[in-house]
Amino acid sequence: MVLSESQPIRHDALTHRLTELSSQAESPETFVQGVFAALAELGLVGCMLAARPQTAPSWKVFGTDAALVGEAAAALVISDGASLALSQGTFRLLNLPMPARMRGYVMVREGSSIEAIAPLLPVIGNGLATQLLVGAQSEQESLVNQLTHKLRALKQVSHQINNTYDLQELSASLCSIATATLGAQYAGLYLLEDGMIRVVEDLAVFKSKGLSLLKMLQEANARTSKPVFPLSQAGFLEDVIRTGKPVAIADLLAVPERCPQALLEHQLASVLATPLVTQREILGLILVGKQEAHVFTEGEQELLADLAQQTTGAFVTSKLFNNTVQEKQRADRMVEQLKHLNVASADVGKTLNVTAACQELLAHLPNFMVAHWQAIYLLKDGNWTFTAGSTPVFSAPPVSWLEALEADDYPASLELTHDLLAGTPFVEAGRVTVFPLRAKQELLGLVIVATETATDTTGRELVETLVGHTALSINNATMLEQVERLAITDGLTGLYNRRYFNSRLETELQRSQRFAHPVSLIILDIDYFKVANDVLGHLGGDAVLKQLAVLLREKVRKVDIVARYGGEEFAIILPETTATNAAYVAEKIRNWIEEFPFTDQERLPHRNITSSLGVASFPEHAHSLEELIHRADDSLYRAKEAGRNQVGRLPEPIPPLTH
Repeated sequence: MVLSESQPIRHDALTHRLTELSSQAESPETFVQGVFAALAELGLVGCMLAARPQTAPSWKVFGTDAALVGEAAAALVISDGASLALSQGTFRLLNLPMPARMRGYVMVREGSSIEAIAPLLPVIGNGLATQLLVGAQSEQESLVNQLTHKLRALKQVSHQINNTYDLQELSASLCSIATATLGAQYAGLYLLEDGMIRVVEDLAVFKSKGLSLLKMLQEANARTSKPVFPLSQAGFLEDVIRTGKPVAIADLLAVPERCPQALLEHQLASVLATPLVTQREILGLILVGKQEAHVFTEGEQELLADLAQQTTGAFVTSKLFNNTVQEKQRADRMVEQLKHLNVASADVGKTLNVTAACQELLAHLPNFMVAHWQAIYLLKDGNWTFTAGSTPVFSAPPVSWLEALEADDYPASLELTHDLLAGTPFVEAGRVTVFPLRAKQELLGLVIVATETATDTTGRELVETLVGHTALSINNATMLEQVERLAITDGLTGLYNRRYFNSRLETELQRSQRFAHPVSLIILDIDYFKVANDVLGHLGGDAVLKQLAVLLREKVRKVDIVARYGGEEFAIILPETTATNAAYVAEKIRNWIEEFPFTDQERLPHRNITSSLGVASFPEHAHSLEELIHRADDSLYRAKEAGRNQVGRLPEPIPPLTH
């Protein structure tokens, strides 16, 4: 368009307007819009402006057509001659007067009149340069502010890292810094563990609560448990973990299916998640979120990435520190438990009594396992006996438990399954572990322990060792008991022998003197036993002795002591029994023997086995052991002289001792 001379060009007004606009415009874009409006008044439309500092790699192009602007910016990098051929036509490049080290053009379509614009080129060039310089300064200030903000945040993180190795405390501090630095209402730290994502810390800062940051941290830490969920249910968090790259979602509400269940309660509208990555693995991620839709800028993403990098190093250091502390604590516990084991083994091994050994084991058990019920059942001659522990809940261990132990070749310990506990009082008792007491491939008994929770492997292994020591101690005690029993027992009849009889009679006489109680003695002799031996043979005679021993054990009191005195003679000590009562007992014994069906006794000339018995009492008939035996023997002699199969007449009483 060409303006006629009759239409004066308003150069002065346009120049004045553009000059004011260059100083008042809030941005280069606002100034450029004013330039385009002025050019339109001169009949020039579709124009573009371009400018570039000499040090800049690309041109800054302004225009109303975004596609054309991009095309022009790319073409100017290649050639910026007098004209530029673009897809929408050729544009002439009019140089703008600009400060040193800056270049600029007004780009007008080929064929447009340029005379009218020439007077405006200086004010356009100066105004555009001013706006670009101001904008560059603002951007630089903004960048400086961002860097200062970032450095302050990184400094805070560094301070926290240097002041604590506690993972939970460190996580809470990092979440607090992340929310404050990025203006977010939520921050969370998530760790990847065995295919599961564990929430280490999540801090929700909502203005509606009206709480201080300290109060929010306290509330967050007060939650007893943090969520743990599989990676397959982690939504967009899974993308971060699998790709190892950040994920930013400006409008999470538009894609609710990508939000993991653990985040729903926070009602986040936009999120930014960055992985925690080492050279070898992905540890987890750090996440921030806002309750309104928000496009996270490149600077915000870089800031979170820097926080993530710092966090990764801190987590690795914290993990190593905690592992070291745990190993030391484990080692300390092991040393302490080994000390307990040494003491327990010594206490168990120093006794040669079966019951005492079992009690020592249970006394030391709490040093290794926290049990709410424990018991030891011992096996002897096919019979189970409750020996020590809590109140017995059954007379013998269930057969299914014994079968499970045998099927597993008697392991050092066996934790019973729920099926094995069914039908027992332990079905709701938590965990039950059985420790077999074995020595020389023989099952001696079971140690049964019920606990609320699982026992650590070390504690369980130490109990296994202690049970092994106890089994050896029980075996040794049992062998000693057998040796001692053999030393005081008659090999044929199983009754006490004469050696034990003399010792026990001495003891009973001492008790009698101390407590002023009588003690009586019966000496029994089998009538015509030599004849029985001749007729029945020595094996037959031995059978008679064995049967008589069983009969006597069954008929007398438990407090009475029955012994084989020698050959076919037997002796019975009756504590706290007068001579009269002893004679009565002797008569009952004589009658039992006469009526007992001894094997093959019908072959004997006298047809059945009978006995003669003598009775004496202390201190009525004697003042010493030897005298008591002599008086009872005299009574026995009188029975034989009177015809056998009877109780001899009691001795005459003797005067009491005078002191």
